[in-house]
Amino acid sequence: MKVRFSFIYIFLFTTLIFSSCGSDDAEPELNLNGRGDLVFYFDNTVGNELLALNNTTYKNSSGESFRVTGLSYYVSNFKLQRKDGGEYVIPQDSSYFLINAADKNSYEVRLENVPVGDYSGVSFVLGVDSARTVSSLEKRKGVLDIAAGQPGASMYSDANDGYTFLKLEGTSVSAASGKFEYQIKGFGGATARTVNNIKTINIPFTGTIASVTTTKSPEAHLLINILKIFDGSTRISIAGLPQAITPELTAPLASNYTTMFTLDHIHPTSSAH
Repeated sequence: MKVRFSFIYIFLFTTLIFSSCGSDDAEPELNLNGRGDLVFYFDNTVGNELLALNNTTYKNSSGESFRVTGLSYYVSNFKLQRKDGGEYVIPQDSSYFLINAADKNSYEVRLENVPVGDYSGVSFVLGVDSARTVSSLEKRKGVLDIAAGQPGASMYSDANDGYTFLKLEGTSVSAASGKFEYQIKGFGGATARTVNNIKTINIPFTGTIASVTTTKSPEAHLLINILKIFDGSTRISIAGLPQAITPELTAPLASNYTTMFTLDHIHPTSSAH
């Protein structure tokens, strides 16, 4: 019995040693390629022109003249498509950003600790997903913080309507009041059902790739053409709809802006804009 016990003990001890060695050998393999950053730069445009707030007059597809006084929108839940067909999902707590046309510093979205590799596309939510919207305040910090004076305060309606996904404000002689205002929102509702206007934007890097390395952070420039808000599956005129701030009224606008985002170009490394 003693001999048999000793043999079993030696066998198990040897197995543990080899298993432990196997684990030590496997760990470096997980980090062989390392990690880097991938940057997205959001260029807000009106047609072929860069958006200028307050002083520039534009025309929509209905021939209405207008000026933009404010533009803000959330992008979140980023997923990167790999050239080999795989996908990398950005950790959700690091995946919420608020673009404000009045703050150029907000145009840059830096996705950190991305596995090294070649990426062929990106998808993200335009707005804030329902799970995060109804989560505790402790889970909604940074750009989602709705406390007075914080970034999310002006983008949050109430518990049922949640966050405004995109806010577009301006002036136009076509509006009876001289102003127009669109606050696109609606995640399905928390206490009463609403329209769900959450949209996922898919952008393939057609004809190019973003190569992330440990020393180079590619920068993809996206064009955001706000004219698409007026002219998509539904044509929207300022005269006909000068204000839309409820989920139901903004549903056609939300459907329109799914085509608002396109890739312009990719810099091999993050650089001047």
